[in-house]
Amino acid sequence: MSPRIHDPDLDSSSGRPIVSIPRGWGTLLFITLCALGFFIGAAWNLYRFVHSAPEDATFTFLMGLAQLATFFLILWCGWGIPAFAVFKDGIKFDRRRLARKRSPANIWSYGFCSWDEISRCHWSPFQPGQLSVYLNPDGYQPSGLLADREKRPALALGMMISQFIPAPYREAVEKAIRAAGKWDG
Repeated sequence: MSPRIHDPDLDSSSGRPIVSIPRGWGTLLFITLCALGFFIGAAWNLYRFVHSAPEDATFTFLMGLAQLATFFLILWCGWGIPAFAVFKDGIKFDRRRLARKRSPANIWSYGFCSWDEISRCHWSPFQPGQLSVYLNPDGYQPSGLLADREKRPALALGMMISQFIPAPYREAVEKAIRAAGKWDG
C-alpha cells in the first residue's frame, strides 16, 4: 500500500490533501453494508411504486428516491472522506470535533484543525506510529471548577489529539507537517 501523496505546490483552492490515509477495510465494509440496506429499501419502494395503487404511488416513489439519495450519500461520505489527511491549511482527523469558524453543514469541517490552532506535532515516544498533535490553549476553555475565573487564574490548557499512522505513511506525514512548520522533534 503506497501513500497518497500529492504535490504540495498544487493550487490551494483545489482542496486536495498533501497526504491522505484511507479508511480501513473493516470500516469500509461496514459503511457499504449499511448503504446496501438503504439501496435494498429503495429498490423495494420503487418496485412497490410500479405495482401499487395510484393513491400510494407518490409516497412510495418519494420514499424510494429518499432511500436512494441516502445510499449515495453514505457511500460518498464513507469512501470519499479519508480517515486522516494533511492539507495546506491544516490536518483532518477522523473525529466529530467541529472546527472553529466552519459550517456544520460542511462534512469536511468535522475533525479539521487549521495550522493556527495547532501548536506542535511529534511522534509519541511510547507508542510507535502514534502522532501526537497539540492544539493551542486559546479558545479551549475547561469546564467545571477549573473554569471559575474569580477564584483561579486562567490556565493554559490545550488539547492533544492522538492518531495512529500506518508505517507506509509516516515519512510522508512527517514531511508534510515539517513543511507547515509545526513539527517538534
